Order: sequence, then structure tokens, then C-alpha cells
Amino acid sequence: MSILTVGTPSLQGNLKLYYQKVREDVFPLITPLFAQFQKLKAGGPRNMRWGGKGAVFDVVVSDPVPGTFSSEGWLPEATSRTEVQATVNVARMYIRKRIDKLTVAATANRNGAFIPILQKIDEEVRDEMKLTIQQGLHGDARDIKAIVTAVPTTTTIDIASPYGVANAGQGALWIAQGGLYAITNAAGSTLRGRRTVTNVALQTAPDTYRITIDTALSGGDAVQVGDVIVGATLNDTARGAGINGLINLTNRGNNYATLHDINAATWARWDSVRMTAGTDTSRVDQLLETDLFELFMRIAARGGKSPLTDPSEFLVVTTPGLKKSYAESVQGQRQLTLAQTSRTLNGGYAVTAECNGVAIMDDPYCPVGTVYCIHLPSLGYVDAEDFKKVQFEGSDAWNQIAGRDAFETSFSMYFNIATTMRNAHGSITGFTDTFRYSPLAA
Repeated sequence: MSILTVGTPSLQGNLKLYYQKVREDVFPLITPLFAQFQKLKAGGPRNMRWGGKGAVFDVVVSDPVPGTFSSEGWLPEATSRTEVQATVNVARMYIRKRIDKLTVAATANRNGAFIPILQKIDEEVRDEMKLTIQQGLHGDARDIKAIVTAVPTTTTIDIASPYGVANAGQGALWIAQGGLYAITNAAGSTLRGRRTVTNVALQTAPDTYRITIDTALSGGDAVQVGDVIVGATLNDTARGAGINGLINLTNRGNNYATLHDINAATWARWDSVRMTAGTDTSRVDQLLETDLFELFMRIAARGGKSPLTDPSEFLVVTTPGLKKSYAESVQGQRQLTLAQTSRTLNGGYAVTAECNGVAIMDDPYCPVGTVYCIHLPSLGYVDAEDFKKVQFEGSDAWNQIAGRDAFETSFSMYFNIATTMRNAHGSITGFTDTFRYSPLAA
């Protein structure tokens, strides 16, 4: 915790360079998926504007009523369509870094001494920003890391179900050794405690992991099966504080009817297309080209935006395993080389698989067995504050750490993910997906 503000010219000057480097190189081209999102700006046909602590825009939620014919010239009844206001509150993301002042004073040339540590911090911030946003993009704003499946001892916990979604992949996908996490009941109303994870290990392949915490939780704070693990600080938890992700944007399992304060149970046209492998597809063990065509046609019918006629406006996002499964299903039908099918997406990222011209991106953090088809022009982010130093009215950005000859600085970003047309997106869930091409699989 900072108790003293200091003015150190050598730190301040390099901090400016550090901020510029991170801002220009990292955000928003921070992940292949997020690089495809546009920044939603004020105005436009939906009248997007800032209001209170978030953005608001207008959505027409009722269907049009066709006109009629009359041989005698009688006019039809007047009709109108219902328009409602959507709201998107911002989430607050933070990154905090510290350095020992000895790294600055190590040589007579302060820049020469500081730049190596500057580069080190830069790399760390890149990784942390990438992971934080990546988890948010694939989550549902609850920031749930995993669900507890067993409690062998007061300091060991078995976990599965990343994002709080059953059978979504490896339980420790978003748990890191040395990280501070909170453990709550499933509803998030009871805090068991905040603990640092000291070890992460595979318990039962492929998805159940065992974590060890630094201090026991017992008695009234004992961890129970069904509890959830979420991000935390020393003073609060991240439960419900995250950004919107593809899980709630596409209303996975019909568990997220309300989005942007519009309820799909009231306005069915606002809902996304949902398909289930084995029920809405011919096979559960392989993603076929016909499955994607079915998804494309349903999206076109529901929202009027068609991946078949405007393929460049859409992107299919799935796991590496399902992309491999799809490639195997069409292998004997393709005569083109990888170079001929390759496409370059925003940010310079290349993809080599497509269906009817719609690019297919594999993402190791995508929930297992899931295929998304997203409409890029209606998907983006709103931000109240760009990525910047945490300071106020000219205060110094570097602060001394209590009791140490060391300093820390923090960065923040106030933003969220939004869609202006929820019905232009769709998903297929429930495929058998046995491959685990994630950092945990290495």
C-alpha cells in the first residue's frame, strides 16, 4: 500500500515512454479475438451516447408489420415499432507493478540502468493485460475462475469448470500459482476467504485440477463442493465486476436472458441463436461444414445479417480441437493450398480455415466443445477511460512502498464489451472435444 508520493524525474520520464509503448503496441491489438472488436463511438443509427457511468443506445425490439393491399384504396391501420434503451456499464481493470530503486541508481546513467527493468515490466504488463482481457472475452462478467468439485483437506481444493460453466475445459485455466483468489458460495453471497494459491497440479485428466492454498479454511469458513473461485484484492472480490464475454453475450444455455438491460424473455427478437450438438447437428463428435451452414442460416433468419451473403462481416471462434475436427471433415474436399485459403484479420493475425468465406479462428481459451459465430460490425467495446496511469490532477504516478526503498505504479482501463445486435450472433455447444491445446496442456 502506498503511503508517500514522491517526485522522481528519472522514473516519471521513463513512465511516459513506458505508457506510450504499451498503449501503442498492446491495446487494442492485444489478442487475435479482441483485435477484431471495433470501438463503439457516439452517434450513429443507434444514437450511442454516454450517460451516467456507462453508454446507452437505442434498439428496436419489435418486428415490423407489413403493409396491405386494397382494391378500393382503403388505408391500413397505423402501426409503430417498440424502441428501448440499452445500457452498458463499464468495468474497471487494473494492473499494478513495482520496482526496486536500486535498479535506477545502479549506474551513473539513469536511463541505462532503468531501461532493462522498463522492458521487463513492459513484457509483464503485456502478458497480464492479455490474460485479463482474454478471460473476460470468453467469460460472462462474473469473473468466475472455476467451481470446486472436492475438498480433500483444509488446504487443498479440487476444481473444474472454468468460467463457472460445466464441462467448459480445464479447471485451472485461469488459476495461477502465486495469485490471490476469493472462494465464495455459488451465489456469491458468502465469502469463505481470500487465499494465495501456492501450487497447481493436474488431479484427474483432462480437466480436474488440485490447488493448494497458503492458509487453511476450516470451521465456518470451510470450502464446500459447489463453491466458486473468483478474482480478488485484499479488500474485495471481482465477482460480477468483469466485462461482458461471449458466454453472456450469446446467452449460453439461456442463462443470460438480460443483456444491456434488455430481456430476451420479453423481446425474443433480441436473443442470440443457440444450437446444441447432437440435437441440432447430425453428429456430436465432429464439427461439420453443414453444421456451420445451419448456424449461418439461423442467424440470417433471426437477425437479418447473413454470413452467407456477407462473410467478411462474420468470424467463427472455436477451440483448436474443434477447428482440427472441422479441417478433418473437409480434408478430402479441398484442393486449395494453405496460402490460397489464408486470410489476414485485424491486427495482422492470419487464419487458414474458412467456411463459405467466413474465417475460423481457433482460441485455446474458448470453452471446450463450443463454436461461436459473431457479427463483427455489431460487436465492440466502449470505454470511459483509456489505458492510463492511475493518478489524479497531476499527482505523481510512482509511489513509495511503505517501509521499502522501492516504488510502484498502477494502470487502469474503464471499458466493457457491447453488442448493438444480439440476434446477429450464434453458437453451438456440446460437441465432444477431447483435445486440450491450452497453456496448461504443455
